[in-house]
Amino acid sequence: MYPSPGGTDEYIKIFLWEKELERKELNELKKKLAGTKTAGELVTVKIANYEQLWRIAARDSKALAAWSLYEALKRKRHPDLTDTRVSRKQTDN
Repeated sequence: MYPSPGGTDEYIKIFLWEKELERKELNELKKKLAGTKTAGELVTVKIANYEQLWRIAARDSKALAAWSLYEALKRKRHPDLTDTRVSRKQTDN
């Protein structure tokens, strides 16, 4: 996606990765700091209910674009969205 078409040539790729987590694993992610210190990044992980994501994404164009694209492809039953889940056994190897 181009966050500022015409204003900059910045391009952001949008990826989809889904993984089922246990409640404990999910709670461990809440407010976790992430990012690369050497690049001066300070990112706080925020867990959101998917049904309410649009409210949060409305303030973040990248998240809103990713959410909108996912919803549109899901409605069209796009083949790229039919087998996106990875079993726990596959991720533990």
